[in-house]
Amino acid sequence: MPEVFVVSDNIISPLGFTTSENMDNIILGKSGITRLAKKKGYENSIWASLIDKKELDIIFSRQSGDGIYSRLEKMLILSITHAISQITIDYTDENTILILSSTKGNIDIIDGTSGLQLPVERVYLWKIAEILQEYFRLKNTPLVISTACTSGVAAIITGARLISANRYTNAIITGGDIISDFVISGFNSLHALGETACKPFDKNRTGLSLGEATGTIILTSEEKYVRSAWAIKYLGGGTSNDATHISAPSRDGKGLAQVINSSLINA
Repeated sequence: MPEVFVVSDNIISPLGFTTSENMDNIILGKSGITRLAKKKGYENSIWASLIDKKELDIIFSRQSGDGIYSRLEKMLILSITHAISQITIDYTDENTILILSSTKGNIDIIDGTSGLQLPVERVYLWKIAEILQEYFRLKNTPLVISTACTSGVAAIITGARLISANRYTNAIITGGDIISDFVISGFNSLHALGETACKPFDKNRTGLSLGEATGTIILTSEEKYVRSAWAIKYLGGGTSNDATHISAPSRDGKGLAQVINSSLINA
């Protein structure tokens, strides 16, 4: 069974368009959370962390290729591009698989806030994966993982397992989500939005602050890529589903304990 390594990554968030830029701003104590203009139908102000659309469009304009892309698609393309630029991986061969993880995808097409005239099928995750496949001229049909908040972790575990099973040598794993009126209304219906910017671990916290971002990591078992880049060994992972509630884990913690134990055993 081949060993699996992380050899490249990228993060695009309101704090920056590279992993290092994000980390530098975190160290400086910067926050991407801002107060949005009060929206009709919401009693309190909404605090969220949004990608700068103008900056995104400027950076994306430097990319090659034709076509009209949604905000999320631009973020995903930029994230993948930066990740693959850090390593000499031949991502167009049959040994590489792309895995897309997302909860809502191009949800702004449904609520009419995208600002673009895009076909309704672009709201489907498989269509976003197809667009990424065409843009990067990938040989293999991408996989799509959508398991709500665990989508990213599930995608990483899936990619690692495929490599360990000798199905592929490389896995480009990308994921992201954006904020739209649909997303805000959903979290608001759960009474989950904070009345101020979020305060994790604070006894006076009132809720969460929504944010948007994309990220990419590249997994490989190919020794030449491991030697030519920094590499972090993937030790193991696990998933579980206690099927107790639509949006909350079991209160006895059995599902969480199960997945932790399975991850440790796998590692």
